[in-house]
Amino acid sequence: MFPYKVITDFNQAEEYRENLSLEGEEYLKKVDKLVSGFSNGEAVNLDKIVKPSNFENFWLAFSYVLLAIGREISLSDDFLTVRLLSPAPDRSVFIIAG
Repeated sequence: MFPYKVITDFNQAEEYRENLSLEGEEYLKKVDKLVSGFSNGEAVNLDKIVKPSNFENFWLAFSYVLLAIGREISLSDDFLTVRLLSPAPDRSVFIIAG
């Protein structure tokens, strides 16, 4: 089972965004910028870019961004390596593909 809370639909995304502090907003912008540099299918090792103590905040922001841009990910068994998948047209939920 996935160990972190993620945003899976637009209602959750709206609630997340409405409750962000200024610090949270800045962190979301950093994650958004980070994701914009990911190539489709590229393996990204999260343990090299996210502090272990920050994984919970990262996954909330990351799933928010992925929902917003209509992307899903494949995830390694240890939850540390992700690959962006092709855009999913007309998608209103975010899922982690196996």
